[in-house]
Amino acid sequence: MYINRIGTFRDHPDLYGVSVYFQGCDAEPKCFMCHNPETWHISEKYKRDPEKVLEIIDEKLSRLLTHFKKVSLTLLGGEPLAPHNRGEL
Repeated sequence: MYINRIGTFRDHPDLYGVSVYFQGCDAEPKCFMCHNPETWHISEKYKRDPEKVLEIIDEKLSRLLTHFKKVSLTLLGGEPLAPHNRGEL
């Protein structure tokens, strides 16, 4: 799985949460005015162990849930459902 970054952001319209930015976008043509063009290209430097990614997400969600009743998990890109991410996602 190719991950650009994982963080606690406000990418959901109503909730604080964890955002997972995937690396690599297979859309052609690319989305007009894409706000993450730096996530388009795949590079081995973004290759992550899926189990470690789940640990990081779980830790961040757990931390947020100590402060908020509801939180979100947002999958962004790049493209989370691109073939190179789909199986592990």
